[in-house]
Amino acid sequence: MISLQVYRRPDSIVRLANKKQAREQIIGGNATYQSRNRTLLAGITAMATHFSSPIQKAGLPYQRFEFSGTRNYNIGANYAYTWQNVYLFGETAISRSGGMGTVNGMTANLSNKVELAMLYRYYARDFHTFYGNTFGEGTRNINEQGFYTGIKIKPFPKWDLTAYYDRFRFPCLRHRMDGPSQGDEYKLRLLFRPNRQSSLYAQFRAESKGRNVADNITSIDYVGQANRKNYLLYYEFTPTPVVNLRSRVHFISFELESLQATGYFISQDINFNFNKIRLSTRYAVFDTDDYETRRYAFERDVLYAFSIPAFS
Repeated sequence: MISLQVYRRPDSIVRLANKKQAREQIIGGNATYQSRNRTLLAGITAMATHFSSPIQKAGLPYQRFEFSGTRNYNIGANYAYTWQNVYLFGETAISRSGGMGTVNGMTANLSNKVELAMLYRYYARDFHTFYGNTFGEGTRNINEQGFYTGIKIKPFPKWDLTAYYDRFRFPCLRHRMDGPSQGDEYKLRLLFRPNRQSSLYAQFRAESKGRNVADNITSIDYVGQANRKNYLLYYEFTPTPVVNLRSRVHFISFELESLQATGYFISQDINFNFNKIRLSTRYAVFDTDDYETRRYAFERDVLYAFSIPAFS
């Protein structure tokens, strides 16, 4: 006799019980001015949010300045100005808590072969915005300050050299960081396009960021620097309008105090385009010591969708 029992997971029960238990109401507006010659643009934006039930975090130390309650609002001003080959832009806003967030930058064509971009950002530890999605190292626009510089150079025909350097700091505690921390990130890419059918680039990216490290003697975590390096070689070739080939070789290394890990990912994509029918296939091999040396790879999905899974 075979008996089959089906159990519902407790977290599924909680999700069903919480269904339709909270509402969010949003109201806002924007007013924008543009000069006649379209070189200047300025605007103001106001937005208010109301929740039917109060939001309350778990009370962990790094959540001290997080939003709590039922109401929030954001008021901000933005601008953009073009002068010859220089484009200036920025936005500054405050939230109901009094916290401020600002981002200001510029892009410039210094010559036919050199392009420059610079951006400064500051998001207070008590700046609350639920739909803000501006530039930053963190996943949300809160508790961060940084300065980014990027450059693109065309030294020779068919060659492109791009690079950036980003220096950032987190003045307050964050998830997995029990103290203020700082870090930087830089990338260098050399691209070669011999013709319209093929392209090849080599890329190096390094990142240093704070991370909790357990002290086995005092049992108190301290903030150390986690260093991650990525080496990538990519080649794309389209011999015919029907066939497209893409090859990747990626190596990753990670260091945090005494912990050292490495990993690699190698893949070959073959894509076919027959007018209304598209076929794609990939063969990949990978090996990583742990999740810290994971590799994200773009994958085709259903129409108008894609996925970027992590391999480890």
